[in-house]
Amino acid sequence: MMSLVMYLIWGLRIVWMVLQRWIRPIKMLGFGLSGERDDNRRYTAVCAVESCDWRIHASRLFTMLAGQLRFQLIVKKRLLYKVMSMAKEKLHGGWAEAYELLPRYVEMIKQTNPGSYALITWGTRFLRGCRPIIGIDGDHLSGFYNLLTIVDIDGNNEIFVLAYRIVDTERCDSWTYFMRCLRKMFEQEGCNKNDWTFISDRMKGVELVVRETFPRATRRVCCQHLYMKCKNNGFSGSAFHKLFWIAADAYNEYVFGKATVKITEHNPQALLDSCIEQWSRHKFDSTVCCNHNTTNFVESFNACTKTFRDMSVFSLLEAIRSWCV
Repeated sequence: MMSLVMYLIWGLRIVWMVLQRWIRPIKMLGFGLSGERDDNRRYTAVCAVESCDWRIHASRLFTMLAGQLRFQLIVKKRLLYKVMSMAKEKLHGGWAEAYELLPRYVEMIKQTNPGSYALITWGTRFLRGCRPIIGIDGDHLSGFYNLLTIVDIDGNNEIFVLAYRIVDTERCDSWTYFMRCLRKMFEQEGCNKNDWTFISDRMKGVELVVRETFPRATRRVCCQHLYMKCKNNGFSGSAFHKLFWIAADAYNEYVFGKATVKITEHNPQALLDSCIEQWSRHKFDSTVCCNHNTTNFVESFNACTKTFRDMSVFSLLEAIRSWCV
């Protein structure tokens, strides 16, 4: 903070020297200025345009220079909040980086303060640290089979593979048996809750299977797949792409409403008002502390295991198991 004040003081001193030595009218940053008052203690200048209300004033305060700039700026509160959040992260670091430093911080306390007691504990929420959001996807293998995967994210935003299964085709009965096995695994681990959040693309039968196996579960739809579906239906272009992701990533009703209105103006036939709670962040369940609206973490697992797809069944399962471990 002191360095910032010193930079400001030196900057105002430079401005004072320039304003004192340059003749009137002067040019500064492309604006024509006309001196209104000029002496050895203060300098006041106004814009050369008569209809402009801009004014610049500089004066001495004891041994330092005090400067006052008066501008009329209209800035949205959302932009100020984003700038403030970015500044805080720049000065103090992000939340994720801070939590990663906690174990080392505890050890540092013990080393630098002998006799002190420091302890850090991690919660056992959702299978010892995983977030309560589950991504499900199916992918083709080389041959006549498909790989069904159920992937989660841990507290460090890393992939945590819950289950995978090889089937002949992606049918409702294949997903039903797979989801029942998943619930049984949860019960064996001591998790009897059924209000998880499942995210996937709009695969046939998955919606019904999830509701049958986990009655209180909430659903999310991958926005990337939803956008590609809109694109295939003829709703494309850079403007639609930008507005779609603004609506998908909106954290409040106001931003979402403005984006959807512009989408309708751009493409009157684009219908995105169905199942908003499944793809727009402002409608997500606030109790689920995760704002993911894509299945990119599941696709990451598919990309990492892509080299295994030409193997036989046994070699494939062993390669995936070794990768997960």
